[in-house]
Amino acid sequence: MSKISDEAGRKLIIERFTSPRHHHKTWDETQKGKVEPLHSTTCADRLEVFYEVDSTNHFKNLAFGGSACAIATASADLLVEKLNGLTLSEAKTILKAYQKLITTGQFDETEENLLGDLIVFKNVHHQKNRQSCATLLSSFLLAKIDS
Repeated sequence: MSKISDEAGRKLIIERFTSPRHHHKTWDETQKGKVEPLHSTTCADRLEVFYEVDSTNHFKNLAFGGSACAIATASADLLVEKLNGLTLSEAKTILKAYQKLITTGQFDETEENLLGDLIVFKNVHHQKNRQSCATLLSSFLLAKIDS
């Protein structure tokens, strides 16, 4: 049982979709990071992710842009908030727990504490067509960490 009710979760998803905190329309060309496009294979979600990994292997200046559905936008916003400033190892642990949550709906208390607000996506596993929306950014970041 999650500490966040389904109703509170829906409200948070809508809030982060309509007013994302880490969405940028343009990128500062003076920043050192990379901008990469992300395209869903199952719907019209199109995001860009800006990221930088500093010399100590921490995510820095993580942000996203583009246009996507409520699930993709809210998950990207919450993931960026959660991962910014973490080491790649710490981020990978969170991303793996998140991917497990999205595909199975399963989590234990430790994972719930680790995921924080990302737990609002606990019911996405029931909707196979939404799993790719919820994992658009997380799948990309996991692949980058592993490469």
